[in-house]
Amino acid sequence: MANSMGGQSGVETHGIDHIQEEDRHGSPRSLFTIWSSTNLTVAAFTTGGLSIQLGLGLWSSFVAMIIGIALGAVLIAVMSRTGWELGIPQMLMTRPTFGRIGAILPVVIVWVNFLGWFTILDVLGAQALHAGFGLSMAAGIIILAAITVFLGVYGNTLVQAAEKWIAILGGIIFIVVAILAIPHVNWSYAGDPKVTGSNWWGAIVMVAAVAFSYAGPGYTPYASDYTRYLPRSTKFRSIFGATFWGMTISCTFIFCLGAAVLTTNPTGDPMQLIVQLTGPFSKPALCAMALGTIGAGAMNIYSGGLTALVSGIKVNRWVSALAIGVVGTLVAVWAQAQIEVKYENYLMLVLYTIPPMDAIFIMDFFFIRKRRYTITDFYNNGFPAFHFAGWVSYLVGIIISIPFMSSALYTGPIAKYFHGADISYVISIVVTGGLYFLLKRKSLVTVPDLDPPSTEGALPM
Repeated sequence: MANSMGGQSGVETHGIDHIQEEDRHGSPRSLFTIWSSTNLTVAAFTTGGLSIQLGLGLWSSFVAMIIGIALGAVLIAVMSRTGWELGIPQMLMTRPTFGRIGAILPVVIVWVNFLGWFTILDVLGAQALHAGFGLSMAAGIIILAAITVFLGVYGNTLVQAAEKWIAILGGIIFIVVAILAIPHVNWSYAGDPKVTGSNWWGAIVMVAAVAFSYAGPGYTPYASDYTRYLPRSTKFRSIFGATFWGMTISCTFIFCLGAAVLTTNPTGDPMQLIVQLTGPFSKPALCAMALGTIGAGAMNIYSGGLTALVSGIKVNRWVSALAIGVVGTLVAVWAQAQIEVKYENYLMLVLYTIPPMDAIFIMDFFFIRKRRYTITDFYNNGFPAFHFAGWVSYLVGIIISIPFMSSALYTGPIAKYFHGADISYVISIVVTGGLYFLLKRKSLVTVPDLDPPSTEGALPM
């Protein structure tokens, strides 16, 4: 018997269709474990270590990372309201904001984002298995990918169940790792002596940007995919709190642990440092890191499958999910060399492309339409083919932010002037959101939205 989300057996049959109230169930507690387990990974640990590699001291790294993580977690929590209130997956919001056909390009951008996350997680997980058990990289990639793709193809039920146990098991193991590592941490580590003055501020801003990119835009494209099954009777403050704290607590813990471990050898390999610092416990520690990549990767497979359907592709959700899994596995095998450098560049690309899209979604949902949508419009050509306000705002926001970008791929003139400080995402959010509001101000809904959105005639897809 097919399932909608949980309580029944079989592969999930829901695609991007609207989730009716009678099909909704669950509680916000599941969101806490989902967003906690996504950070119990090699990726989060490695990202935390980047702050030390960029030359910051330990305590300044902590401050910069916590600021970025908190801002990102707020963004995810706010974005999650769409799914709970409308009962739709996150990327379906591209139809009212970019148009039925115009939505295809942002959908492709986000699909590539999911593909990138899955690929990087798979390779980093394989590195953990290689460091701990000597397993070849190719074998590790394929084994982890097979389990990850299975979870994502099966559907939301199994993904959430897996995340719960990964959060519990991974959380316990990482606490043990922290206990074993603490005696070796250089708590007075002041960073690279060359990183001072303006360069220090530039590094602070860069680390905060990377943390924000990881904890926010890296996950916002599927924030609503895991709230659309929750009953409408659920209090949104509970949804917000579970999402915010689940992301913030675990991400802060793992990021800070990664930075702390790197103080023992700022140029060392994170996996080898775990082996050195935890001794015999290194095998379960590295196994937990690999296990965490399965849970986080499964979310990307599941939501990547949903996102592809928004483009209008007429296949079952599980077929779409399987496709991104197969492509991602092939890319992981091919792109495994120097994955850490590719990962850092990837995070910056996420920072440049996703936040302005988020700004449009938030502006349309909260300020233009004031949460008033007719659900059938999402499925019955209720929106124009191209929504030029969305397109113009998105492109202008990105173009204006280019001089503020700072990465290995490109550094703009303003970022150079401020010693590598990257505030491009702030610029793109403000410009894109503000321009979208100005272009759409004549469409402002003036009646407060006190009732649930109309769901009459909602069609499955």
